[in-house]
Amino acid sequence: MTEIKQRLLLFDILRIIAISMVIIHHLYKLPMFPFFGIETLSLGKAGVIIFVFISGALLYLSKNEFHGTPDILKFYYKRTLRIYPALWLSILMAIIFYPDGLKQQTLESMIVQLTGTVVYNKTVYGMYAVLYNQMSWFVGLIVPFYIAYPLILKFIKNSPYITLFISIFITVFSTIYFHRSINIGTPETYIMYFVFGMFIAHMGLYNKTVNTDKNLIFVSDLAFYMFLTNVIIIGHLEYNTVMFFIALPIYSFVLMKADNLVKSKIDYILNVLYSYVATKKSDVIY
Repeated sequence: MTEIKQRLLLFDILRIIAISMVIIHHLYKLPMFPFFGIETLSLGKAGVIIFVFISGALLYLSKNEFHGTPDILKFYYKRTLRIYPALWLSILMAIIFYPDGLKQQTLESMIVQLTGTVVYNKTVYGMYAVLYNQMSWFVGLIVPFYIAYPLILKFIKNSPYITLFISIFITVFSTIYFHRSINIGTPETYIMYFVFGMFIAHMGLYNKTVNTDKNLIFVSDLAFYMFLTNVIIIGHLEYNTVMFFIALPIYSFVLMKADNLVKSKIDYILNVLYSYVATKKSDVIY
């Protein structure tokens, strides 16, 4: 199995549910949603857990075999292209629309946001509220899973139940012993959800109904970009509820289109460079 050729209804629906939970969790800041205690419902945390679970399951369904180092490097390249251009573009768009925010940034805070390592930097994490893209912390959560994926894949194939148990132990132990909340966003507190997604895919314990609804597919694809941008919009629109619901889909759609364009250009340039280098090596050999 190399690539998913069909969209599965289950994961498209789960992705839409996840982004809805994340947005609702942040809506308590908006005037139209003064629900008592909505910020304590942990809907955002649950939404992130679903995103992590989906990532594990879909990675297994799209790439569950590696044939040597080149295959692993290609996997890393695709994952990098999936995450970082979108993150960088979201920050760039925020700077374009809200240039005054640069006054609150330091070189360290910008580097941390661009690399997605917010939660690993205590200084920058302390100024979380003034970051251009607060959701950049998610990149620091998911990237370590991508890096470890080829190794976790070996374990899940050889000993699925033991691997799942170990991941549960790591999450529970790190949460209790180190007094960490899953809200912190470090990999050890989420690893069991990622592995559980892989486990479900490996064991075939998921609904295999194919999604043919183009509208549902579109919203599902847009969900990732809405995830990246919702906090940016909430903060910089001064919590204007009406404008938020107008701006979020538009902003996310523009980001998605820009991201797809940038990724295609990067992919094209790197393929041309690779072909050029391969040709040069071939000429040297002969």
